[in-house]
Amino acid sequence: MDPLETPIKDGILYQQHVKFGKKCWRKVWALLYAGGPSGVARLESWEVRDGGLGAAGDRSAGPGRRGERRVIRLADCVSVLPADGESCPRDTGAFLLTTTERSHLLAAQHRQAWMGPICQLAFPGTGEASSGSTDAQSPKRGLVPMEENSIYSSWQEVGEFPVVVQRTEAATRCQLKGPALLVLGPDAIQLREAKGTQALYSWPYHFLRKFGS
Repeated sequence: MDPLETPIKDGILYQQHVKFGKKCWRKVWALLYAGGPSGVARLESWEVRDGGLGAAGDRSAGPGRRGERRVIRLADCVSVLPADGESCPRDTGAFLLTTTERSHLLAAQHRQAWMGPICQLAFPGTGEASSGSTDAQSPKRGLVPMEENSIYSSWQEVGEFPVVVQRTEAATRCQLKGPALLVLGPDAIQLREAKGTQALYSWPYHFLRKFGS
C-alpha cells in the first residue's frame, strides 16, 4: 500500500468464513480506497489482533493486524445487497458483496455507511445508492441508453425464456428453486414466477459487467 494513499473510509467490519462446514464471523479492520494513481478502487482488510487498538492518535494504523492482507477489487464487483436473512454479530447488519470470482458476506454496525461508498466506487456514474433491487418498480436513475452499447442492441429480438433454478448456495440464500421465467426488458433482466407476472429479482443491464461467469 502506498503510504501517501488515504482511505476514504476505514473501520471495523465482520466477515463470515466457513471452516469445516461451520460458519463463523471474524472481526477485520477494513479500509476503502478510491481508484487513482496509487492504486485501483478496492476494499482491503486485515483480521483484528486481540488486544485492542494501535498507536494512540494514529487512525491510519487501525487496530493490531495479523495474517495477510485481503483485497477485494471493486472493478470486479457485480452487486452489493443487504442480507437481512443472515444471522450476524450483535448490533450489526449484514450485506453481500458479490464479485465475478466469489461472494463476500460482511456485517457492519451501520451497514449503509459502507454499502453507499462501496457502490459509488464500484458503479461510478450510475446515480444509484445500491447495485441491485428486488423491486421491479424502483426509480430508474442514471441508466445508460441501451442503443449506445452494442452488447444490448439485440435485446428486442428475444423476450422470455423458461429456466430452471439450479441448486447452489446463492439460490438457497435467495430462496429460489424450480422453474421460473427469465424476461429481458428494456432496462433490466427480470426473474419471474413460472406461472405469474410477479418479479422475484431484477438486474439492471448497466450492472452486468461480465457474461458466462
